[in-house]
Amino acid sequence: MLDNVCTLAKADMKQLPPTALGSWHRAVTTADGCWLTRGYFSQNCTFIVKNYLQNSILWYGHLCMRGNDDVIDEPLFPGAAKAAEGHLAEVLFERAKEEGCNIEVNWQDNDSLAAKSVAHAFPSAQVMFCAGHVGRAHTHRLMDIKQRSLLLKHTKVCIRTSQQ
Repeated sequence: MLDNVCTLAKADMKQLPPTALGSWHRAVTTADGCWLTRGYFSQNCTFIVKNYLQNSILWYGHLCMRGNDDVIDEPLFPGAAKAAEGHLAEVLFERAKEEGCNIEVNWQDNDSLAAKSVAHAFPSAQVMFCAGHVGRAHTHRLMDIKQRSLLLKHTKVCIRTSQQ
C-alpha cells in the first residue's frame, strides 16, 4: 500500500513541467528518521523522504537491530542505533538519484549525517535546516555557556576567598 502511495506521488511530480519548482527535475524534499522508542537506543529506525510542497511520501526505509522472525526480508542492521538514520538517509537519497530525481532543496533537522547523505547524492542541492531544531540547539548551547560561566565565576570567588 505504501509503495503505491510513493509511486503516485512520484508520478504527480513527473507531470509537472521540468522547470517548475517541485517537479521531478527540481524536487523540494524533507527527510527525517524516527525510532520506535525515543532516543538513540531504540532497536527500530524508520526514515522517509517526502515531497515538501505536496506533503507526500516519496521513499521510505526501515531498519531493525534485533529480532528472530522473518517479517522482513532484509538482514538485521549491524550498526549502532545512532548510525541507522544516516545509513537510511544515504540509501534513500541514492535511490532517488538512481530513479532520476533531482533534489534541488532538502529541508531537515540538524542531523549532520542526513545532510552529508543529501550532499553526497546531490552535490548541488541546497540543504535547509528547520528553524525550530536550530533554535533549540542554540538555546541549549547558550544554557551550557551560562552554566560554565557561573561555575567559573563561583570557582574564582572560592579561590579568592581561600587565598585571603
